[in-house]
Amino acid sequence: MVHRLKILLIVLSCLFCIRPVLAQKTDLIFLKNGDRVTGEIKELSYGKVRLSTDDMGTIYIEWDKIERLISDKIFEVELQFGSVYYGTLGVTADKRKMAVIGDTLTYDLYRAFVVSIRPIKDTFLQRLDGSISLEFNLTKTTGVKQLILGGNIMYQARIWSQSVTFNSQVTSQPEKDMSRRGDLNYQAIRHLEKRWFGAGILALEQNTELGIDLRASIGAGGGRRLIQTNNTLLWTAALLSGTRESIRDSSGVKYNLELPVKSLYRVFVFDDPKTDITINLGIFPNLTTLGRIRMELDSKLEYEFIKDLKARLNFYYTFDNKPPSATAAKDDYTLTTGFVWKL
Repeated sequence: MVHRLKILLIVLSCLFCIRPVLAQKTDLIFLKNGDRVTGEIKELSYGKVRLSTDDMGTIYIEWDKIERLISDKIFEVELQFGSVYYGTLGVTADKRKMAVIGDTLTYDLYRAFVVSIRPIKDTFLQRLDGSISLEFNLTKTTGVKQLILGGNIMYQARIWSQSVTFNSQVTSQPEKDMSRRGDLNYQAIRHLEKRWFGAGILALEQNTELGIDLRASIGAGGGRRLIQTNNTLLWTAALLSGTRESIRDSSGVKYNLELPVKSLYRVFVFDDPKTDITINLGIFPNLTTLGRIRMELDSKLEYEFIKDLKARLNFYYTFDNKPPSATAAKDDYTLTTGFVWKL
């Protein structure tokens, strides 16, 4: 798994290198305090506009601090009720609204109801976006070494979005076997009306603590965004998936049919104190081995208790009440805490 993720990292790096770097940064954002910023609007998501600028790099602007947006590029604009509009961005006589200028019609939309803005690019490479992270931790007193690699790449079109995400965590410590946990996921989303969506997934997973050398999954299903505002997101989805499990302490392979139910809840507050809570939960009832249930929980809390200084708590937990290996543990968890200081 680690070898595969290293190869993927190299591929993603090459993709980022060949992406166009001369995109024109001519979009205008006017703030309520009178400032004006020129750049390239990357997206509005989770109540913040991500803007790429020449002088300040990538910056994030809170949506409720923006008074007007102007761009001659094509965007997908979604309201919290699920309505979607396509066109360039302009201004209206009513400062509470923004104009989406389509091919034949112009739509005046209240900004308070806008929850998502995504650019619609012309070419395949322009539609790619992503990030890569690498972290190494060393604790001298215990001799624990930890390498964490992660990243994602996303493709956005009008009605389809696709993403590849990967995470790898390798931990070594004296007098214990090296433990590995990693996953590689491909996801395709077909956006439907009224916040419904269809989904297809391909996934590879390794977790030595649970006795899984490699778990491969393929599945399809659908779901709905139940709550979608500028500070709260809640969606849930149900899928039918088939899995192939390679067991660590034997040469055996197990095939399973599962009925995953997944949910994501996120709430974020940008006014003091700034708070960001994300809970990602998946429950996997097994239809082949009745009574077997897996669970995955990935949660994050960030709280700004002093200006520009945040406390961060990450908790990951996975559980299998009937692990395929008799010697494997039933659960595994990772808890990390720390502080984030914004200069």
